Amino acid sequence: MGKLSRRNRRQRIKASNSTTSSNDDTNASSCGSQILINRIRHGDTRVRHGTLTALASTIFSSESLSSSNGKIQQSTGRRSINEALLKAMSDRIFDDDVPCAACAVGCLSNYILFGPGSNSNFSDEKSNACRIIGPILHARVMKICDAISHMQVDLNSVVTKKLTVDNECDSNQLILVPEQECKTKKKKKNSQINKINNNSEVNSLQLRIKEQWSLLSLCLRALCGLVETYDHDVENADVLQATVNVIDLSIKNYSNDSNPNACTRTLFCDPNPPTNTTTLDDTLQANKISENMGENPIEECFVYASRTIHSLMDENLLMAQQLQSLSLGVSWDMIQSVVVNSNYPALARLHCAGIIVTVRQVLVGAMDNSSSLTNHDKEGCKKKVEQSMDPFLSSNIIPLLSGLLVYNPAIAMELISKINETKKLTEDEMEDEKMELEAIQKIEKQRQIGKENKQRKGKKEKMDTAEYAQRRDKSKNNQGKSLSSSGNDRKEGASSMHEEASLDWIRACMPLKLAIEIATNLCAGSINDRNDLEDFDMNSDSDSVVVDDIGDRKSNPLDVNLFYVIQQARIPDQILSLLGGIVTFILENGQLIPKNSAEDLCDVMSKCSSCLGNALCSLPSWKTNEQESSATWKELCSALFSSFYSSGNEVKQSGQYLPVSGISALTSIMTAFIRMRSNLIGSIEENDLDIIISCLNIDSHIIMNEKLDSDNISAVSNIQRDAIIMLTSLCSKPHTHTINDRICSVLLVTLAKLTTCARVMSEILNGLMDMYSSDENDPNNHEVIFKSRHVLEVIQKSLPHLESKIKQQESQNTATNEDLEFWEETILNSKRFIQYKKEQ
Repeated sequence: MGKLSRRNRRQRIKASNSTTSSNDDTNASSCGSQILINRIRHGDTRVRHGTLTALASTIFSSESLSSSNGKIQQSTGRRSINEALLKAMSDRIFDDDVPCAACAVGCLSNYILFGPGSNSNFSDEKSNACRIIGPILHARVMKICDAISHMQVDLNSVVTKKLTVDNECDSNQLILVPEQECKTKKKKKNSQINKINNNSEVNSLQLRIKEQWSLLSLCLRALCGLVETYDHDVENADVLQATVNVIDLSIKNYSNDSNPNACTRTLFCDPNPPTNTTTLDDTLQANKISENMGENPIEECFVYASRTIHSLMDENLLMAQQLQSLSLGVSWDMIQSVVVNSNYPALARLHCAGIIVTVRQVLVGAMDNSSSLTNHDKEGCKKKVEQSMDPFLSSNIIPLLSGLLVYNPAIAMELISKINETKKLTEDEMEDEKMELEAIQKIEKQRQIGKENKQRKGKKEKMDTAEYAQRRDKSKNNQGKSLSSSGNDRKEGASSMHEEASLDWIRACMPLKLAIEIATNLCAGSINDRNDLEDFDMNSDSDSVVVDDIGDRKSNPLDVNLFYVIQQARIPDQILSLLGGIVTFILENGQLIPKNSAEDLCDVMSKCSSCLGNALCSLPSWKTNEQESSATWKELCSALFSSFYSSGNEVKQSGQYLPVSGISALTSIMTAFIRMRSNLIGSIEENDLDIIISCLNIDSHIIMNEKLDSDNISAVSNIQRDAIIMLTSLCSKPHTHTINDRICSVLLVTLAKLTTCARVMSEILNGLMDMYSSDENDPNNHEVIFKSRHVLEVIQKSLPHLESKIKQQESQNTATNEDLEFWEETILNSKRFIQYKKEQ
């Protein structure tokens, strides 16, 4: 009894110690968070600012949030960003000290963009972010707008008073008679004092207004990220009202003359780009000026406010109706005025154009589907679209897009050359600094060795006098400081030049990307038609049925008229030409293009691919002529061939071919052409078949040559999937046994590879079942090839491998639910196919 009692006592003590240890860790984490909260709420501005700055570079840094989804490992344990810390950080947005408020907004922006929002497993964190951060950001935006308006009134009053004082000073400069000179001396002195005071007051007000605009731009950036990341969890009505107010305020205060670097156009469509003849000294001087002047925060507010409204309108009928309601006054006319005014920033104009396009899509889709609209409301929507939106689209938005959908390779090469030159300059200066440091270390080492030798030999030499030693050390220190400061200045100058060159490239790409996205939405039609397009699945088994359904789908008459206007404006042809220009540019200058720039160009190609896919689905008369579609197909095949092979038909090495994401964009367009333009299949030649097979074998000579990240690995699987779809689509039409045998052998070899992913395996199995499901009397029956290649046995052996790959991807959470369902369905259909063939 006693021993049992002691044993139980030991177990209780052990369990108690374990619980205490766990509680200690929790308490330590809670204590650490409470310390941070106390410092964030400290009464001293310097303490608050220091704490917020430290958090911005540690817990709330983009790197920490991206790697740990809102949590960071520390030596004392895991400290999470909890609700209390978020609340304390959000409260600082209303800090009277603008730098503190700016730091708080920056931390929350990182949390929104890089935190748990991108991970669906963090639903609680998502609700916390929306519930805590959203209302505070909205309230702060409204408060800043009111403050700017009042300060602007005060500034106008002071400026008017200053002009009056200036006029008085000028009048006092008139020639006076001796009797009046003494009487006016005192008056003149008082006028000059008033003039100085007014100048000081004007400068102070201008600085305060600029600080408020800068803080407003940061708040809008965070608010925009909140809307885009957390979607419908945000109080959209409040955000809409706040952003409309910002656009109104930006229109009243925006001046293109006040910002010579305003991005009012895309550089790719500038016929006369400025040449770069500035030297390093010129750039350093310009950087000093820009540091004093700062960026134009009004332009940033303009862009982010319009971008936020653009995101709010996406498939949101309530927001679309509220934007046009009387409660927002002239908001709709204001949006249209931004599109028309060429002096406003290009991104702001494009986002406002996107707002109108998205609202039109929502309204037209609601006319057919929404049960919440009465017949009277539907008639009102139709009238609004016919009489207001469509004429504005035709006369303003489509010409705006047409003017921006241009790619000038000369300008692109100039921008890339500037990036490469400034990068080389930065690397050279870093190398020089490294050599200088090594030389200094070598000299110091030799001095130390000499000193040790003298001490070892026991020589006692007379030391320099204190005055001489002090003067020598002072001279050496000054020389070292001068060398270090000059090196740092050169380094900062070169790095700032490289950063500015990279920003120039980004400024050129962003309007182009956004213009293509808006064109893609235009070619998609209304929400109802877009749902039809989403039902068109490239992975579908029944090729001919799907193509016929899409080709004969009943579009809304309003969309039919819009599609006609788009085709008459040659928007799809312009996109196709833009795509060809980028492909040629990359193939000719691939080794000179920096990685980031190449990724941007491939992103543009991907957006072009989506736009052209929508155009092929929605515009039934675009490229329907066999001659036109065949010519376009040949150009795409030629670009794809050049992506793999040199002029001597040799496989290109790494860095010489088109990036895999660019190749994926090409194969996606080619797949859409084969699926949507069936008359094209008859003009496809054997050389075209070789190119398609090269796409299926892309992993054999590209993955072996370079290391690919997860995005590029996904692009490789997309290329292989597109190749399989194209090959099986060719087999859907009557063809010879020779072609069938070649396609079958390639598919079987790829299916048997251990490196083939589940997505590609599933596509191959569906393709093989389509190829050999024809009846015996069907002219497209190739049962001879099916038996000679032992297709049934290969399919049967591949199913266990596919099942294991599916389980692996499911456990690693690397596949979507839709993918998993499709693969499971493929396995089920394959088993039924095996049973069907065995019973024949």
